[in-house]
Amino acid sequence: MEGWQRAVLAFIVIAAVMWTVQAVTIRWWGVKPESVPPISFPGQEWLGGLFRWDGGWYSGIARDGYSWAPRTQANVAFFPSFPLAQRLVTPLVGDVVIAGIVVSTLSGLAATVALWVWMGRVGLGEAQRRTALLVTLLYPYGVFLFGVVYGDALFVLACLGAFLLAEWRHWWLAGVVGIVATAGRPTGIALSVGLLVLALERGGTLAPPEGDGLLARWKVPVRVDLHRLRAWQVVPAVISAGGLAAYCFYLWNRWGDPLLFSTTQKYWGQPSGWRTWVKQEYFHLVFHSDYAGMLSRPQSGLILGTRTLQGLVLLAVFVSVPLVGRRFGWGYAMFVLTLVAIAMVGTKDFHGGGRYMMAAFPVFVLLGERLSARPAIARAWIITSALVAVAMMSFYAHGVYLT
Repeated sequence: MEGWQRAVLAFIVIAAVMWTVQAVTIRWWGVKPESVPPISFPGQEWLGGLFRWDGGWYSGIARDGYSWAPRTQANVAFFPSFPLAQRLVTPLVGDVVIAGIVVSTLSGLAATVALWVWMGRVGLGEAQRRTALLVTLLYPYGVFLFGVVYGDALFVLACLGAFLLAEWRHWWLAGVVGIVATAGRPTGIALSVGLLVLALERGGTLAPPEGDGLLARWKVPVRVDLHRLRAWQVVPAVISAGGLAAYCFYLWNRWGDPLLFSTTQKYWGQPSGWRTWVKQEYFHLVFHSDYAGMLSRPQSGLILGTRTLQGLVLLAVFVSVPLVGRRFGWGYAMFVLTLVAIAMVGTKDFHGGGRYMMAAFPVFVLLGERLSARPAIARAWIITSALVAVAMMSFYAHGVYLT
């Protein structure tokens, strides 16, 4: 069996386990009333665990389009790539929610293959790729790769696809695929930044200093040679930003605010400003343990634990940036840095940070590469991660939003 076929098999096996877990959960543990999806669909009694929370918003956009009203939670907060894909697939499967499950599952599968090929392209051996693949697929917050009706799997696929095309020197195609990422969520701009730095590196416009100093040893590209600058180094990044630009133009043309997706965030409990930047709500939860009086102490403890875990994930990804740069190139490092910076600044209590880091695939590959040299530690890591991922899927299907 070829390596990519093993990757496909690994995805199918893990997806089967996750689908079984969510089906058993909703059948025997039930569903919290507030998480019941507002849209019914065929097979909901078995697949309902894949359709929670924002899945209803995405499906509503795919079915009815965007809408906005002042001082309300408006669906313009959600970027269009995933609901557009849902809308395109719906006539083929006959239901908008089933279409979301199909798009998410196929995106996760395609991302798995793209990751396998990318790892070979950057020099990982067979054993290293197997470990890195399992580290990535069994990342506890990575359950959204396996059919959950969210845009994460499609976003990860777009990022991987763009970088893989860049590795093959198809720079313009990389930019075109990048449009899907920047039209998928605000953090998609990290891909444009990464493509730009990667192309400048590969073209020699950016290079590390000569000698054996610290910057030279870490291959930090601080030396600039504008004589080597060519259009192909810049245009892919510009093209990829077109997804964000197109969505901003749509919002401006229809409602007069090109940043309406950001403006409306305060009605989703994520206002911009210093309170969000310094994580005031997180520290309120730490010191008061009542989540503004809305939850019991056990519920608050569970939320605090998962929020703290996601904060640690963001910190770990941030710390890994120079290691990613040294191993894979500083285009990938800037991609990861921009990704984690947007997530850290934009979340009030680290909520969602673990899920957003699914796209930081160079970090997971680097971790898998290091773990492959220590088989015992690698097995312990993978088993522990798998158990936590199963628990995450079960809680999500039940309606407890820990991600």
